[in-house]
Amino acid sequence: MAVLKGGLLLRREVPTGAIDGVNVLFTTSRSYIAGTLMVYLNGLLLSPGADYTETGSATFALIAAPQVEGGYTDKLVAVYQIA
Repeated sequence: MAVLKGGLLLRREVPTGAIDGVNVLFTTSRSYIAGTLMVYLNGLLLSPGADYTETGSATFALIAAPQVEGGYTDKLVAVYQIA
């Protein structure tokens, strides 16, 4: 889903990549402008550098893998400006 915020076109989506307690690599459906990526884990905004790193124009790596525990799966959302 794309939204217009302050004149910028931002895309909000669930990135692809396994949420299995091991995988840390995720891919967005479109390329993003470096520095515009915001990653949310279970609704909480993660900190770039401390919690994740941009690894390419459409990929990023989390420092810690999202978890699956007791029937609950972590939810990951990416918001970014489309390149």
